[in-house]
Amino acid sequence: MKKRFIGLMAVTLVLAVLLSICAFGVEGKAAFVLPGLSFIGKNANCSLYVDGAGQSDSISAVIKLWYGFSCLKTWTASATGSLSFVETYEVSSTGKYNLTVDVSIKGIAQPQILTSATCK
Repeated sequence: MKKRFIGLMAVTLVLAVLLSICAFGVEGKAAFVLPGLSFIGKNANCSLYVDGAGQSDSISAVIKLWYGFSCLKTWTASATGSLSFVETYEVSSTGKYNLTVDVSIKGIAQPQILTSATCK
């Protein structure tokens, strides 16, 4: 009887651990932020993809195109669950450009991301 009880408790404990790991795997998904900057001629192709940790997560973003210390263009975007953003901006000079992305997911600011590309 005692061995049967210990066996039953062991099985119950293993199931409880497995269920908690499965639940954490669903809720513990990390958010994903991917900015992009490229050039075709003088057109700067600016993009951003954000996948929130959950389908109901509110996402907001401020995307800025920079040339040196000058901000050339600012865009804002928002969505729920995931966000896709693509815009083109015609630049006047060759050189290195930066794209900064400030993202908030569920009202929590994420670290700013910067990406660069050169217009030739």
